Amino acid sequence: MSWIRRDLFLGRMSCRAASIGGGPGFDLFAMAFIKQYFAIGARVSCDVYDIEAEWGETVLAMAESGCEPCEASFDICDIRAGIDSSANAAFSSRIPQCNIYFFNFVVVENSSALFDTDHVFLRGISSISIPEPFLLSLVFCCLL
Repeated sequence: MSWIRRDLFLGRMSCRAASIGGGPGFDLFAMAFIKQYFAIGARVSCDVYDIEAEWGETVLAMAESGCEPCEASFDICDIRAGIDSSANAAFSSRIPQCNIYFFNFVVVENSSALFDTDHVFLRGISSISIPEPFLLSLVFCCLL
């Protein structure tokens, strides 16, 4: 954890996380916890993206009720499409500002769609300049 604190937060004016498939906003709570636990002075924000627009109200309510140290936003995102798709316009415009990416169960949920599209969404992210240092969190859950 010390390298995360040192490399991603210390000496920075801001830290921005992108939580892809992040409804209902658990990564937002994680970022608020990290900011408070490590007493991070940098401005911390978490942009939550999901294909289900209904999560937007939940994410913003969570931000208002328990994540005061963090700024939050919600936008639509579809990992089955390329980042140049209109469904991913908000996400692709913010890629250069993000230095933490959370991909949680959305990867498992859409694994066949990702395979069928030759991982066009993930390849698109890697084609855009990402600030250093950055953290990519991929959580894969396999049921046997």
